Amino acid sequence: MNLPSPEPCATVPGEPFTLPPLPAAMPPSPPDVTQVLLPFGALVGREVDLDAFLQTLVDRIAITLQADRGTLWLLDPARRELFSRAAHLPEVAQIRVKLGQGVAGYVAESGEPVHVPDPRGERRFFADIDRMTGYRTISLAAVPLRDAAGAVYGVLQVLNRRGGGHFTEDDTQQLTAIAAQVSTALQTTSLYQELQRAKDQPQAPVGYFFNRIIGEAPPLKALYRLVQKAAPTDATVLLRGESGCGKELFARAIHVNGPRRDKPFVKVDCAALPASLIENELFGHEKGAFTGADHRVPGKFEAADGGTVFIDELGELPQAVQGKLLRVLQDREFERVGGTQPVKVDVRIVAATHRDLPRMVAEGKFREDLYYRIKVVELLLPPLRERGAEDIE
Repeated sequence: MNLPSPEPCATVPGEPFTLPPLPAAMPPSPPDVTQVLLPFGALVGREVDLDAFLQTLVDRIAITLQADRGTLWLLDPARRELFSRAAHLPEVAQIRVKLGQGVAGYVAESGEPVHVPDPRGERRFFADIDRMTGYRTISLAAVPLRDAAGAVYGVLQVLNRRGGGHFTEDDTQQLTAIAAQVSTALQTTSLYQELQRAKDQPQAPVGYFFNRIIGEAPPLKALYRLVQKAAPTDATVLLRGESGCGKELFARAIHVNGPRRDKPFVKVDCAALPASLIENELFGHEKGAFTGADHRVPGKFEAADGGTVFIDELGELPQAVQGKLLRVLQDREFERVGGTQPVKVDVRIVAATHRDLPRMVAEGKFREDLYYRIKVVELLLPPLRERGAEDIE
């Protein structure tokens, strides 16, 4: 993941950054993490001011968890330090702590979530920050932020529950779920800004960048440059375009130019399978799961472990299976048909569709949370009539 520089950096000027407002105080029931962070998915494909994005993100999280303070820390690997990149009601412009120092430093170094009901006597608590800011920490929770490869690149922290009380293990679990969504949002924003810069930077012709996709038409050349940026990131990619525009070729190009090039590339064509068989095709089944299932059969996700799964015609995915796919994206696990034990899997997902997914979301035919999860990078493929028939072999 490409992270913002720890030094003051210029942000890309963009549209005004607004989100639906949250009430000043949230109800005591557990927060709905999906509803809290889903609006950030709408920022994919837009220029945004990164500082405003991060600040609004932290503000929203602090209010949702009923925290008095919230901080997003990012890792500066060269200095082995954490620096505060955004804070809810900040007292100082930026704070730095050494890796392993304080609760945030411990979380960054160990990768373990921590909640501290009472910092008094807590050896990992770094009281100097309170002295610097004049703030008194009564309770805190902190969880790691991880990139697509699982490496820790920052920490999300909340301080002091509003109205008294202390943060609990349940709060830490909620914050962990939020951190997973934050990582997707951060990756989306920083990657998109890089993609936007790539559009404006002259580059050498890349017509032969892929093995089987050829052409010099301007729409294709611009798309090649975007794919060159997206392929090495391990981000989830959504390819949209008319039928017959070469979506599978682009999916394979993303795979062979990405970090999983030496692992399997497995395709699932949802349009070619009866709806009743798609779940079994993707996730496999256990012995005895149905009549005739006399032995365990692994699905496409297990076959692709370590590599890439290309889900063609994503819009044909039944809603019951959409939930299982969302779990793979969020938790990297699933259950086989007829099974009860979770199966861990490490795959990159590239999906393609010719359908209007936003319209399907509005009509209740496609899950909104899955849509925003899967379009971390969205690439629009130009139709053949805009590039010439010779552009695809």
